[in-house]
Parts: sequence; structure tokens; C-alpha cells
Amino acid sequence: MTSILPENVIFANDRIEKFRAAEKNDKINAMYEKGDIVVGNDFLKLDSGRQIRVLIHENLHKRLDKYGPSQHRRFLNNMTEIYDDFGREIAQDVADLANSDIEAIRSRRNIGSEVSDDSLKDWINNINTFLFKEYIDKGQLDRAKEEFIVESLTNTALIEYLNKVKVDDVGDKSKSKTIWQKIMNFINKLFNLDVVEGSLREKEYNAFARALTDDTNADTNVQTETETNTEETQDEQVEDKVIENETPTPGTDSELSNEVDYNAASDDDFDYDAFSSRPEFPSLYSAIDSLPMEQHSQFATLLASGDVSITCK
Repeated sequence: MTSILPENVIFANDRIEKFRAAEKNDKINAMYEKGDIVVGNDFLKLDSGRQIRVLIHENLHKRLDKYGPSQHRRFLNNMTEIYDDFGREIAQDVADLANSDIEAIRSRRNIGSEVSDDSLKDWINNINTFLFKEYIDKGQLDRAKEEFIVESLTNTALIEYLNKVKVDDVGDKSKSKTIWQKIMNFINKLFNLDVVEGSLREKEYNAFARALTDDTNADTNVQTETETNTEETQDEQVEDKVIENETPTPGTDSELSNEVDYNAASDDDFDYDAFSSRPEFPSLYSAIDSLPMEQHSQFATLLASGDVSITCK
């Protein structure tokens, strides 16, 4: 599997500031633009686990961009049901919030009394931002769907929510794992995340098996990306690339779990101190070198099992 982290990261705060001004969003700390993954000053202020998730996030945008317009659109179309299911569920929670029916949310999401009403309200309001209505208002529905999908793989708050959404039908399980399922498995191992049985997250996992299928209703002629499969050549008529970014909101990285410390900045144990003093990471190896020794063995295990491979330019 190709590198989950980008091989090159460019530090260019001027590019981040320019994009912030264009988007009228001063919370942007990283973006994918014209083949480059760019970070700015505020990226260096993030906690270590968040930095890694941001880099994975932007690298997933880069992977999707490389598909070319037609395959990129096919991927988004085949994942639309997950986005729509999420929109329907969070709309119900937001409506209950507006009606001060906190207990309905607690019951639906299986959240105990040890989580305060205020924490629950903040969590629901934060999760609602992952619809990316600001893009929909601009007529950029595909951008909203892509941002949601990438966040659903890298944002712990959204992952926690998807695991709490119960669905009647999670879809058929594939016999072999596609590249997107392997990506999800790797991120789960890296950050100790899970896929709850019968949840919307399990449905998303199964949907990734069909993400690059020509016809989601067909049982034959299925085209999926594999480790040896080359990605689709760029279409002759290339559409304008969408600049993507990581736009954190308050509480984005805190999970709403009965065991979580709500005052903690992050729920992972990774310590990438070197990231805060290095503006450029020329390879994944250099990122691994900055890990604590105990994390080296974890990566070695993942490499040996074939869950991830490293490629450098």
C-alpha cells in the first residue's frame, strides 16, 4: 500500500495566509493545492497526534485528486449514501437540541449521564459542522462530500459519532479488502480506533469496497483500486482543482466517550516533538525517525504484516 503519510510537506505560511483570506477562515492550518501539501505556522502549534492526522487528511485529498475527474466523481457518487445518512442523523440530533430534548439524543446515541448536557450540546454542534454547509451554499456539493469522507477517516470526533449511529443495513461485506478499506484499517490501528458493529461507520467501511465501482447495483464488471492497480490517467479535459484544508473547530479532536477526559487536548499517545521544530518532512522515514522508540516497533509490525509499505522519491 502506498504511503499513508505524504512523502513531502511544504512549509509556506504565505500560501496558507493567502488561502485563509480567500476562504475567510483563519483556522486553516494546512491545505492541498496543485499537487502540494502545504502547512503554515499554526500547524506547528498543533499537538502531535493532530499533526499526523492533518497530514494523512491532506494526503487523502491528494490521492483522490490523482484519480482524475471522472473516477474522482465516481468515488464521491458511490459514497454519497454515507454522507446523506450522516446528514439525516445529525439533523435529528440538532432538532432535538433546538427543542431542548437532550434525553432523546442520549437515548439515540447511548450516552450516559456522566457526560454533561453542556458537553453533549458542544459535541452535537461540532459534529454538525461536518456537513460542510458552507461549501453547499457555494454550490460545491462534491467538495462537501469529499471533505466529509476524508474527515470521517481522520477526525476522532466524527469517527466517534459515526460509531454511535445505528443502521439497519450495513451493506454486504467484501471478500477482499480494497485500498480504501486498508487505509481505514491502518488509521484504526495507528490511533487505536474501532468500527462498531451495526454502525454507520461499519456501513462506510463496506461502502469503501464499492467506492470505485462503475455501477453500485451491478454484481459484475466491478472496478476497484488494488495495490497493483495503476490509478486512472487524468482526463483530457481536467477540471479546476479544489483546494482542500483542515479547518478545526472547538472540540474537534475530543471524543464523546464515557471513558474520555474532556479536558485532554488529544486522545492519542503519540509524541512527535520533532514535528514542531521541523518545517519540512522529506520522507516518511524521517517522520518515523522522530517517533519514540516504542512506536518504531509498532510501525515495524505494520510493515511486516503488509498493512503499509513505504515509498520515497
